[in-house]
Amino acid sequence: PLQVAFQDALTEATYPASLAGLSYDLDFTAKGLRLTVGGYNDRLADFTRKIASRLYSFSQELSSSSSSSSAFSRYKDIVTRELASFDNLQPYQHAGYHANLLLEDPKWPISQVRAALTSLSPSDLITFASPSSLFKEGYGTALLQGNVREEEAVALLEEVAAVLPFQSVLPVGERPTVREGGR
Repeated sequence: PLQVAFQDALTEATYPASLAGLSYDLDFTAKGLRLTVGGYNDRLADFTRKIASRLYSFSQELSSSSSSSSAFSRYKDIVTRELASFDNLQPYQHAGYHANLLLEDPKWPISQVRAALTSLSPSDLITFASPSSLFKEGYGTALLQGNVREEEAVALLEEVAAVLPFQSVLPVGERPTVREGGR
């Protein structure tokens, strides 16, 4: 629901950027928060800064307000329907899902995610989304490609790292891993 709430909150602000060919995606994976931005535009760096700062301010707003239960119910319903659609995927997609389930650690089965979602409350979401929880530990990996100079790329990454204030770096041994096949 947090991902859906964030995208809903940014729809109005990001619509003009989408018309200009810029896009973003926010995803919560076993490895943590993944923010992806893309597009062919000289304003991509500005767009990245805006999305990163809006993500942090959104987590502050959400944790300091009493989130409306109707909005939470709507977001929860969207996620519930997305999880229900898993059953209708093609067999090759199920095979890929089960392969990832075996290879990624940690990885939670859809059945566990569905069960956790049924008991999720607005206060759980607010607690998870608070800056002290969401940005507690993390580490960043970035790939910038295209027409960007090294110094511009480094400056942009430093700005994003300053905006998303992870309190400590997650130690290497505690980071999620992908199992490698034995040969």
